[in-house]
Amino acid sequence: MAKLLTIDVGTTNWKVIIFNENGDILSSSKTSTVISKDINNYDCYSSSQMWNKICACIKDAVKNNHSDINAISVTSMGEAVIPLDKDGNELSDIIPWFDTRSHSQSKL
Repeated sequence: MAKLLTIDVGTTNWKVIIFNENGDILSSSKTSTVISKDINNYDCYSSSQMWNKICACIKDAVKNNHSDINAISVTSMGEAVIPLDKDGNELSDIIPWFDTRSHSQSKL
C-alpha cells in the first residue's frame, strides 16, 4: 500500500503526518513552532533549530516501520526565506511575516 509522508512547516506547529493511499492517518508527530530572537531582538526562526525539530518529528512518525514511504510532500510558510551566499552559507535567520523591523519604511 502506498504511503505519503507530509511535512507542514507552519507558524504554530511543525508537523509530520504519514497517510496511506486512502487518506487514513497512519502516524503523526508535531512540535510547537519555535520563535527565536536575533541579535537586534527581532523575532526570527533559526533554520538549524527548525531542521533539527522537523527531523525529530520525522523520526518519531516513522518509528513504527514506515520504511516504505512512496512520496514526500512539504508545505511551509510561503514568504519565509533563508538568504545564502555564493557558497551556500546562511546570511541570516529566517524572517517571519509578522516581523516589525521594516514597519517605519512601510509608512513612507
